[in-house]
Amino acid sequence: MAGLDRIDENHLTNWMYDHLRVITVPCDDADTLGRLEEAVLGEMDPVLNLKGMSRTAIRARITELRRRYT
Repeated sequence: MAGLDRIDENHLTNWMYDHLRVITVPCDDADTLGRLEEAVLGEMDPVLNLKGMSRTAIRARITELRRRYT
């Protein structure tokens, strides 16, 4: 995808299916969801999450690319 002027949505979708997973976690107390999310993100440190995460070189690059393709 490097050097493209536009995003190939089909290629991106296929990459997401191959590399990303989503699970649901039941929670009776909605107030705890923010703390739960923070704990999970802190443990997993996923590079695509930017909000509330430490600034790294890869996250800076992702921010730059998101601006470019927005």
